[in-house]
Amino acid sequence: MRNDSDPLQQKSEQLTEALSTARSRSHSADGLLAVEACADGEIAIHLHDQALRLGGDELSRRLTALAAQALAQAREQVQSALAEFRSDPRIDAAVWNSREALDRPQPAQPQSAPAFRTKAEEELARRLEFEDAVRENQAFLRRSLGR
Repeated sequence: MRNDSDPLQQKSEQLTEALSTARSRSHSADGLLAVEACADGEIAIHLHDQALRLGGDELSRRLTALAAQALAQAREQVQSALAEFRSDPRIDAAVWNSREALDRPQPAQPQSAPAFRTKAEEELARRLEFEDAVRENQAFLRRSLGR
């Protein structure tokens, strides 16, 4: 069941929305050129037929400038959503705990698994696999959050 009153859930959804939909459009002053950009770098170029009279060099220069402007605006939308997400102290606590866990030495792994394991050995193996998965997820989050 979804908890709409949880601010962290709302911030997470806003961040996901920004990552998937952040888009911006820049126009030339004369209206002949437009570039639409997504935060991930995808761009769409729109040219009026009259823009072709500008020549290749001028057209390239203007499109490059418009693309840079549109891309910066789209990425600013994502940065804003990310800043809002990071403002929650629970996120900082989770990142801190993740870093702390990553800094701990990992337990030595057995060289080969026995053909038969006791329940306690199976539980330990599952716990170690879970901890490995948590460390991988924490590393991914750390890279994603840029910390």
